Amino acid sequence: MQLGAYQQAYRVDWNTANVNGSRMLVNASVKRQLTELKKQQQSDLYFDLQDIILELRQQSKSDVRDVV
Repeated sequence: MQLGAYQQAYRVDWNTANVNGSRMLVNASVKRQLTELKKQQQSDLYFDLQDIILELRQQSKSDVRDVV
């Protein structure tokens, strides 16, 4: 997936992306940035029991006529 992104960003062929993309993944600052982005993505997708309870509570107080 990263190679496809590299190809799109730099408009290069697959072979060039394969060589240069691999180099970028070894770069410490690129690695750190990817790790941070993955953490952010996980926290955005994460929900807990409290979120579920809040959603169910809101649904239980809603009026079906509001939807129709």
